Amino acid sequence: MNSAVFSNESKQVAVALTHFKHGTPTGKWASDQMEYALSQTPVDYSTWVDFKTAFKSHFIPPQTQLEAMQNMHSYAMGSKDFNQWYQTWSTYAHWANVNKETKMFAFHKLIPAPLHSKILGVSPPPSTLSNLVEKAREFDRNWHMFSGPKPHSGTRNPQVQEIQAEDKLPMEINTVGKKLTK
Repeated sequence: MNSAVFSNESKQVAVALTHFKHGTPTGKWASDQMEYALSQTPVDYSTWVDFKTAFKSHFIPPQTQLEAMQNMHSYAMGSKDFNQWYQTWSTYAHWANVNKETKMFAFHKLIPAPLHSKILGVSPPPSTLSNLVEKAREFDRNWHMFSGPKPHSGTRNPQVQEIQAEDKLPMEINTVGKKLTK
């Protein structure tokens, strides 16, 4: 947005480092990065790619592709919140570095059976992982919305009580005038 102000990657990295919260592990790392850059002559924060690589190597736990693949195929959703589960699962899927068909297969396998069945009923079936995830998210959200707690039968709403009381009155049917009366 401010390409005139941040005209090169070094300036972009410098600004990005100022957004890390002080007093946190990432804030400490950012301070160390700034201190190192300022000690250079001339001051150099390096490139955006170098910044991302340094960040990932410091904060993302090193996992082998095989471990990520194993987790991608075994980390079942169960009763976990969909969004939280998907965030973790998609990280494993990304690190596994497999094709979209393999990711879609694992995704189908790891979601709960009722959710999987609901997705199988979609026509046409989702053809991309992002479409599959969006359908699963939508169905999961709807299930939670409509399976929430039901209102109590002993409600204190006077209008509901009045209707319930009227329903208990005997009903007479006047077949001549075709009029219902209570």
